Amino acid sequence: MSLLYVPSKLFVWDNAAVTFTNISANETLFRLGFLSSLVTGIAFLLLPFALCQLFNHVHKTYALLMVVLAVVSVPVSLANIGDRFTILDLIAQATCLEGLELGKLQAQVMFYLQAYSYDNPIVSIFWGLWLLPFGYLIFKSDFCQKSWVFS
Repeated sequence: MSLLYVPSKLFVWDNAAVTFTNISANETLFRLGFLSSLVTGIAFLLLPFALCQLFNHVHKTYALLMVVLAVVSVPVSLANIGDRFTILDLIAQATCLEGLELGKLQAQVMFYLQAYSYDNPIVSIFWGLWLLPFGYLIFKSDFCQKSWVFS
């Protein structure tokens, strides 16, 4: 929701005024976007620990590495959400300012949106790194050895 749906409905990357208006008019949708990021980020913390218990017998070091890489991705991802809180503050300030200042606020909103979008590929590296030891553990586990896939 926060990576595809909300940006497709609210963000017009080449028009700061339209983006600013869209976010102002649909602030609830914007808030739901980063709320979904928070919920999935926090829920994602549970997954590597459960998988570690499942694969600990295969290789303890790789299971621990999987947990560390997955857990590191969460604060990196949640730190990226801070830009969206700043955007809400800027939009709240717009009601108090006049037309000249509004253009500056719109430019600042676009700056923080672009910073958020530039940080997403960096975050996705961390989202993907934990899959390397996870894939190794799956491959080396008894499940794959007894599976029909490798028979």
